[in-house]
Amino acid sequence: MNRKEIEEQTQEVVKEKYSMFEKGKITEKEWAGYMCDLLENYIKKMIKYKHRTLGASFEDLMQQGYMAIVENLPRYDPERSTPTTYFTPYIDQYLREALDNPTMTTYYIGAASKLEKAAKERGKIGR
Repeated sequence: MNRKEIEEQTQEVVKEKYSMFEKGKITEKEWAGYMCDLLENYIKKMIKYKHRTLGASFEDLMQQGYMAIVENLPRYDPERSTPTTYFTPYIDQYLREALDNPTMTTYYIGAASKLEKAAKERGKIGR
């Protein structure tokens, strides 16, 4: 099975799940969970290749990716676009906002101060 066939098959499953959601066979929470699961690896790739930085923890960035999906899911129509096409700009925006938000960097500020302290201690020991 080639990549195009896999994408087509995935899109058919997304349309089927969306239809189930519209008919009330699955809840909004189940629909959102399915889409988050589907796009999890895609979010990881976006973080790894596009948003590599020490500005926020990986877990924080993953949560922002999930929030982008959940908050924009009500407007998503699988008949009009694939999940990656639709959600990419939203995920990108949420990741950028997370990296620009100084409150998200508290983990790394703490880690940096520990490293600095360790480096000073090592300097004292080495002399």
